[in-house]
Amino acid sequence: MKGIPQRVWQHTRRLLGLEMAPYDPAGVVQAEGGGVWYWACLYAWATMIAALLSCSVFMTNPIFVAEIGLLMVAAFPVAYHLHYSRVSRVAVNYVVFLAAVVLGVAQFGPTIAVYFRQPPEDVYMALRMLIAMCLWITAFRAFSVRTITELVQTILPATSIVLLALVAIRHYSALMGMALLLFGALALLALEHRLLLEGAFAAVGRLSFSRTRRSSGTLYSWPALYLLALLVAVGVGFWAARAELSTSFADNARIYLARVIARHLISRVGDYTPPSALWLPRLAPPGGRQIVMEVECERPTNWRTAAYDTYTVRTWMRGLAGNRVAETAPAGAWQIPREGSGVSNSTVTTQLRVTPHVAFGAAIPVALYPVSIQAPVASIYYSPDGTISPRNYAIGGQTYTVTAEVPPTLPNPGGIAHPVDRQVLQDKYLQLPDDLAPEIKELALELTADAPTEFEKARAIELHLAYEYKYDLAASPTWPKELVEAFLFDTKRGYCYHFATAMVIMCRTIGLPARMAVGFTRGEVRDAEKDLYVVRAEDAHAWPEVYVAEGGWMSFEPTPAAREQDERTFGDVWREVTGSVKQRLAVVGAYVRSYWPLAAAGLLIFTVVFVGSRSYLEWQRNRPPLATDSRERIVWAYRRMRKLLAAHGASDWPQIPAHEFVDSLPDALAHVRGDAHEIAVQYTVARFSGRPAESASADQVLSALHQLHQGLKQKRQ
Repeated sequence: MKGIPQRVWQHTRRLLGLEMAPYDPAGVVQAEGGGVWYWACLYAWATMIAALLSCSVFMTNPIFVAEIGLLMVAAFPVAYHLHYSRVSRVAVNYVVFLAAVVLGVAQFGPTIAVYFRQPPEDVYMALRMLIAMCLWITAFRAFSVRTITELVQTILPATSIVLLALVAIRHYSALMGMALLLFGALALLALEHRLLLEGAFAAVGRLSFSRTRRSSGTLYSWPALYLLALLVAVGVGFWAARAELSTSFADNARIYLARVIARHLISRVGDYTPPSALWLPRLAPPGGRQIVMEVECERPTNWRTAAYDTYTVRTWMRGLAGNRVAETAPAGAWQIPREGSGVSNSTVTTQLRVTPHVAFGAAIPVALYPVSIQAPVASIYYSPDGTISPRNYAIGGQTYTVTAEVPPTLPNPGGIAHPVDRQVLQDKYLQLPDDLAPEIKELALELTADAPTEFEKARAIELHLAYEYKYDLAASPTWPKELVEAFLFDTKRGYCYHFATAMVIMCRTIGLPARMAVGFTRGEVRDAEKDLYVVRAEDAHAWPEVYVAEGGWMSFEPTPAAREQDERTFGDVWREVTGSVKQRLAVVGAYVRSYWPLAAAGLLIFTVVFVGSRSYLEWQRNRPPLATDSRERIVWAYRRMRKLLAAHGASDWPQIPAHEFVDSLPDALAHVRGDAHEIAVQYTVARFSGRPAESASADQVLSALHQLHQGLKQKRQ
């Protein structure tokens, strides 16, 4: 009984991959040739750098891109020296695996937790998460690669990342990444193919090889087939990404492709701009010089796409526009009902002509409050909060005209033309999370103590935020601390999302209905005579809207004017990086403290299931066929022997005869050569003699296979 626990432990170690075949660096280097590993690493790292380059613009998080780049650079000398060392493969693999898992939980855990609670409807958020996880796995895996085959396996994740980047963005970086990927993949596949061909033939006497007219099999090998598929896929992906949206076929193709991807990445398929949920722990400031649209308007204002009303500490959420407009004016414009909109009697009517340069789906940019829209769409859906959603996409290059009633900037005694129902205000625009810090309400009450009207209360909060807090596009994330609490009392710096969220929540704590609007600022003037404005991606903006008794819904601007950022030093960058690392470690610590019993139970269950399933599968593999004759059992035993010996370092090529295979076993397997020779002899007799195999011979072969298996396990120990 004393040896049973030891055997169980050894069996568990083997099933968990803690026992691997010995690695002989001298033999590997001799087989592949001097200097080959260096060039193979260069080619493999070229594919990984290509993957990072192709999506660097799309990721919108320069710190994460820099982290992946540093990991890849650091992995190169590690992988290069591991190839020539005898360091335990098991130790390296498990250290790298644990580092990737622990740091990955800190990096992606908050995102995954929020996605479980509120699945994202923005396909680009899901694509960024998918690409980020692929980059993470690729970068950490680079620390443990040790053979040419493992280097070749990096082509697949790198290609997947490049294809996703080509579909997601139109940028020269994706094209450069594609070119670099093709170079690295071609060179690496050619190198592996040459090494395989060098060892593909066993020496058989003195033979001379001559050329024949038959075509070489090189063009029909799997590297050639993979390369062909890669070229086709990359070409189609790049064409789809760079096709002009002004063509209906290209637009429909991209929309269809986006929806197909969305069905696999999110639980509900809808339109994706803007998202139905903003995840606050990973907010990113607006950026990019891409032109989003051009607007002609005499009275420029913020171009509004949607309004968020539900705050859950980690996310802002909104409802989709579900009311369909059925009435049309004689001129063909869609008339938007005003009931329940909260529009003031003192609005200013304005008209704007919008020409998108990108496709808008879930909401199109308008001015608050739109009353009619003339657009080439099948139908229009609207929400009383002013969100307008077309049935199909607003296509780039096609102009639509909006007539809007813009609220005044100051309250007017005219009153509210279409007031919002009190119950709606209470349920939607005064909603607060249960665990909100009480200090937020105390600050709001202190600021508004001397304000006699609702407008002046909102104005007091607006001015306090605008003058007492700093605008900073490089503000670090505040999670796991609640955003408003951390912004108001800790960091005191942020960008538009921080300021808008803080003002909305502060207004709600003192009984002022409020919501957060998102869209774009007016942009830059392109033609003053035509009142033409160019709006870019970096003009994306968020601002609060407060419902006051003196004027209905009114827009406020607590975000200070974007100033020139102070010159950043190395110390500033170092503090940002260390602060980000500390935050992630704090996240891991919080999760461990909160969920360690559940995680421990889950790990135990997973280990038991994994070990049990692997044990069953190995038992099935090692069990000889029952309902077969003696000859088939001998053949099975011989094939099983070759697989076992190949897993322990033997060179196994299908064209090598049985006796030559046994004679070529390395010295490390000399202790099992006798059993292998016995199996090979019986196999040759049963396979080629033409006589029926006897049952005794089959039993003898199975006994030899068992002895060989035991010898291999004893050698490992």
